[in-house]
Amino acid sequence: MVKLYVEEQGFQENQLPSAANAVESIAKQQVYQSLANASRDCKTKAQYGKGEHSFKILAEIDPMKVGAASPWAKRFLEELNNKMGA
Repeated sequence: MVKLYVEEQGFQENQLPSAANAVESIAKQQVYQSLANASRDCKTKAQYGKGEHSFKILAEIDPMKVGAASPWAKRFLEELNNKMGA
């Protein structure tokens, strides 16, 4: 369902780095450029811009999936939970 919606909106998932790549191994500038390229033709949303979209995206994603994809993110989330007493 989500994939169909993404395709209908014009998001070009094939412009993103391969999911086989470890997140930490992808250069930050490559991530930004890939997101901009993938969202360039979106019909209802503007092309990706870090300041404009990053916090909205963070509010929508599942932290457990992020932690599973990134050892650094997992450590960060664990430390954050420890500091917050969760």
